Formats: sequence, structure tokens, C-alpha cells
Amino acid sequence: MIYNGIKYEVSENNVHVINSYIVTNDNAKREFLKNLLRTTEGLKRSEKSMLNEWKAHNIFYQHGWWVERTADVDFEFKQKWYYKVGYWLVAHLMREIVL
Repeated sequence: MIYNGIKYEVSENNVHVINSYIVTNDNAKREFLKNLLRTTEGLKRSEKSMLNEWKAHNIFYQHGWWVERTADVDFEFKQKWYYKVGYWLVAHLMREIVL
């Protein structure tokens, strides 16, 4: 599927955003996430938690950390609490590189 140029796949317990590192604009991310929450049944995540996860993945990717795993982002339908804490810390304590 594609929404506003962002490619993604939905499975029974996950949304996989392909090449999520390309999207660096927070407003574009929010718009995508709002649409995702409206259209994806079973997704029990907040927009804020998914935005934090996306930001953390972009930060890791831009710093060259685990690029094979952080180029894409996977939004599990039910996020584990310790991932939520970790992504919040990274998203709020580190910054994305504005290119």
C-alpha cells in the first residue's frame, strides 16, 4: 500500500513502513499515522508512541546504527512497554539530523 508516497504493508499484528528513514518531516509522519489509525483495524497504539518509534528509528539510521534494521519501522499492534520507554528516551534525548 502507499499513502502520500509512503509505502507500507499491513499484516495481522504489524504495520511495516518501508524505507521510513526517507520521511524526516514530523508533519508528514503525523498525517500518515492519523490515516493509519483511522484505517487499520486492531492497531492499539497511540499516534505519539508510533511517532516516537519512527523518530528513534530515523535517529539510529542517520547515525549509522543498525541500518539494516532501522531503515524501515515496524509498528506492532501491541507494543511492549520496554520498547515504548526506549523509543521515548531516544526520540526525546537525541535529535534527528536535518539534512
